[in-house]
Amino acid sequence: MENLKYLLKEINILNQRIKDREEHEDNFNLFNLMCKRTDERYLHSRFLSVLLDPRGSHKMKDSFVRLLVEKLNIKFEYNQSSLEVYPNENDPQEHRRIDILLIDRQRKSAVIIENKIGARDSNHENEGQIERYYRIITQEEGIPEESTSVIYLSVDREAPTDGSVDTSGLFPELKNKVKSIHYGVEILDWLRNCVKECYNKPVLRESITQYIRLVEDMTNNTTSEDDIRTLMELVGKNSDNLMSAKRLIDNSKHLYWWAIFEFWKLLSEKFIDMGFLIVQRIENELIDDLVHGSTVKRNKAIFNLVLSTMDGIQFTINAENEGKIRVRVSNENVLQPGQKNKANAFYKENKEILNLGNGDYWPFYKYIEFANSRQLCIGSFNDELTFSLVSEKCREEIVNTIIKQTQELLSQYKRFLKE
Repeated sequence: MENLKYLLKEINILNQRIKDREEHEDNFNLFNLMCKRTDERYLHSRFLSVLLDPRGSHKMKDSFVRLLVEKLNIKFEYNQSSLEVYPNENDPQEHRRIDILLIDRQRKSAVIIENKIGARDSNHENEGQIERYYRIITQEEGIPEESTSVIYLSVDREAPTDGSVDTSGLFPELKNKVKSIHYGVEILDWLRNCVKECYNKPVLRESITQYIRLVEDMTNNTTSEDDIRTLMELVGKNSDNLMSAKRLIDNSKHLYWWAIFEFWKLLSEKFIDMGFLIVQRIENELIDDLVHGSTVKRNKAIFNLVLSTMDGIQFTINAENEGKIRVRVSNENVLQPGQKNKANAFYKENKEILNLGNGDYWPFYKYIEFANSRQLCIGSFNDELTFSLVSEKCREEIVNTIIKQTQELLSQYKRFLKE
């Protein structure tokens, strides 16, 4: 244990040095200021598709497409003049709900890119999401199957669910045909090549560079090569350091499990101490599925801590695998006739001021926001805020933030009921 404490102390010194340097760096980034970094549709898909469009205002023609095809090693025959990319600067809409589509109808070739950031596959009862897109392009758009590539882009090299590629059974080869790629590997490498390609276009170069920084932050790729080498030297300095680092790695899953367990336990206990009633608890089996389960089980790990106030208002602290923590007034609170329209009107009037959302089943809900506009995603132990749940002090601060914002939402809901 002493060896482990010594290693952690040295790593902390390195971490502080990196932090001090970063505080003096130019971290201004328009993407962070203007958009949520996880905005899959309006930020990531649109920016990537605009780069890939040969007709784009970047004036790089098909340079970026060529670099991507080379990077992914896929078969895609196209002519610059007949290549269509959706969405694009003139038409920001997706084509048939496909996140990014590259299609050359003359050469009869296409690339389907499904972009996944914190979302599940939207499968239907008789057809999976990827199957649907594949059928649209091959059967309705007339592109041969052998000339249609399917790319599944995620922040963690996730693969599509079996249901997404094999619900209808029409395309038995599709499961093995989908190529899964990672924002932090293939996309970052491609973007860096794009920067080199536009060396003489400073505005475009800086725009891509800022987007690269966003992706690095999103995929925890912000540590420089020199810092990685320093960390390797530190860990590999002697056998004690090596074994201490191995012990941490070997037990990371267990640390994750206990951090999530203690988080829900503390949150439940604090609500009880404040006089709230527990309607539905978080079962340990859910945490097992999240931490140790298969992809399917992780995607189905939906956490709902359901509580009730003393005067009978039921609410839920909700989190999904890749979703953010949110609190919502439960649909058990049946609205009286006419109150649904009233709720919608109240929401529209106050959503910006109170940071509210609403839906068909939830009169009001809000995502819990932490310092620096961060949000807690319990499905990723790589996320800094989620990892901090290991710390008793950080866990306490996170729980207190959730309780405070929950009380604010309940007050807003009660105010609505009185109006």
